[in-house]
Amino acid sequence: MIGAALPLVGIDLNHYSIEIQKSQAQVFTILAIPLLLLGIAGIIGGLVIGLLAEKIFI
Repeated sequence: MIGAALPLVGIDLNHYSIEIQKSQAQVFTILAIPLLLLGIAGIIGGLVIGLLAEKIFI
């Protein structure tokens, strides 16, 4: 019913193609997650130490 109500133009599949690429190694994905978390922790830790520097380093 909805398909009949919408004026859709026919799609010419000759204008589209599918490209299949080899994916990255699973090791890189497994290593990227902890390194990303370590980077986020470093940024947050640096901000906290920067805000508390006057109280920590007297």
